[in-house]
Amino acid sequence: MKTIKQIKNYFESQIIFENLIDFGDFDNINIDLFFSNTQNINYLKSYLNENNLNKGLVFNGYIKNPLLFYKNEILNFKPVIIIIDNIVYSEINKNQTYFTDLINEFNKNNIKLIAINNLELDKFFKFFYDLNINDLNIYGITGTNGKTSITTILYHISNSLSNYDNVFSSSLIGTIKYCVRDKVVSKYDVNNSLLTTPDTSLIYYLIYLSKINKVRNIFMEVSSHSLDQQRPKGLYFKIASFTNLTIDHLDYHKTMENYFNAKRKLFFEYPNDFTVINSYYNDYGKILYNQLKDIKKNNIFTYIIKDYTFEINGTNFVLNIYKDDKLIEINGLKDIYFFTNLIGVFNIHNLAISFINFYIMNKEIFEINYIDFFKDYIKNINFLEGRLELVNNDPIVFIDYAHTPDALENVIKTLIEYKESLKLGNIYVVFGAGGNRDKTKRPIMGSIVSSLADKIIITSDNPRDEDPLEIINDILKGIKNKNNVIIEPDREKAIIKALNDMKLNDILLIAGKGHENYQIIGNKRIFFSDKEIVKCYFNKIKLKKG
Repeated sequence: MKTIKQIKNYFESQIIFENLIDFGDFDNINIDLFFSNTQNINYLKSYLNENNLNKGLVFNGYIKNPLLFYKNEILNFKPVIIIIDNIVYSEINKNQTYFTDLINEFNKNNIKLIAINNLELDKFFKFFYDLNINDLNIYGITGTNGKTSITTILYHISNSLSNYDNVFSSSLIGTIKYCVRDKVVSKYDVNNSLLTTPDTSLIYYLIYLSKINKVRNIFMEVSSHSLDQQRPKGLYFKIASFTNLTIDHLDYHKTMENYFNAKRKLFFEYPNDFTVINSYYNDYGKILYNQLKDIKKNNIFTYIIKDYTFEINGTNFVLNIYKDDKLIEINGLKDIYFFTNLIGVFNIHNLAISFINFYIMNKEIFEINYIDFFKDYIKNINFLEGRLELVNNDPIVFIDYAHTPDALENVIKTLIEYKESLKLGNIYVVFGAGGNRDKTKRPIMGSIVSSLADKIIITSDNPRDEDPLEIINDILKGIKNKNNVIIEPDREKAIIKALNDMKLNDILLIAGKGHENYQIIGNKRIFFSDKEIVKCYFNKIKLKKG
């Protein structure tokens, strides 16, 4: 950790301005935490409960007028020091009156403000936390779907081996939670919305926590937004993996070309030792694979699903692994056989990319027992929260995070195969689309679900500031035959309607929210859990039966 004096010395001539009233009193104070986005303040407090740590905030040009907008939160958080870059300084300085008032309030609260020219966050945090990124193996997973499943699988498998050998000790940075070894640092819930890939300062803080806890591996979801905003800047990836690219986030990226170009930055702007790409089953994966072949030449892995079959309790599948276009043998095996209790071809893809990462991670010591360990582990996976999660058996009810056209298509097609193999009845789907998000995908989602499901109930899914009925009407534009479609904007009523209507041999999929336990209506975040609605429904039935 560094003192304020050391931080000042680090920046030297880059300092634009500093309010230095009694600054000398702070010269030897250690700043233990730095965070660059005040949207994180609410859940950062949980890090500070156990220790009375000094705090710092860093703001960069991605946030407009942040010090003014978050003034009250900042004053409540009471950081010892705030560092801003020249862009933020310019934004704030446009309004001198507020700026002067703000400086005075900071001075009253012993909060020191420094403006830095050309603040390079990654270099600063490496300096601040004394980090050598090469001391850790960072595994970056990007793609529209599959990131959470793959990082979670790798994190759990590796950590389960860490007692045997510390080379497997791991941290997790992703949509549902941030973990260091087996400790949850922060978890997604109604009061705490995590960014899939956190801001630069939090990335480096989690790396710092991993370092002091002697962690060797970090499994990290890398979102297109974060790559576009350079949040992971300065990281070196042991393996960079690409799952797929399908329509999503066009409210931000505007075009699929922009979306793809953001994703490909992980492979062209960040150094990595190995690359894993789903190149046979995704058009953008093929493009990326061909682009990389011309530059990288070697250490590019891909795979083919040679065969798969669904059983009543899971899926059998066979993988062929390719390195630089050549089929490789792993301990003399070209065809690698697996069984998992997960169902769905999309889960086979997730497990394939997970296995290749696990293989590369340990290839110097990869023996039959490690293959067997992976196989044994995926037989009974029970930690993929909200990813085709079975929440009731009789009748069968799944919840899933699917909220894009491709994800919905994959999940429903999986359930069709599941239905046919088990000779089950109709497939019911309850789904909606998020408000203030990509509107172009709504009719496409409606078209896909109506063409695959037997019964549909369209409902709300975080409407935010939009009228839920307008969102539903956008979805309806993609549905030609509306005979089997029911409209129910109240999500709880929609779920209960489906549960009342379905028969014992039917299947219900409740899509869109998965692990989430809230609804965003207007600017309010209200507790809501698809899983809890289902459990409560069947508990009431049990009570009635006595």
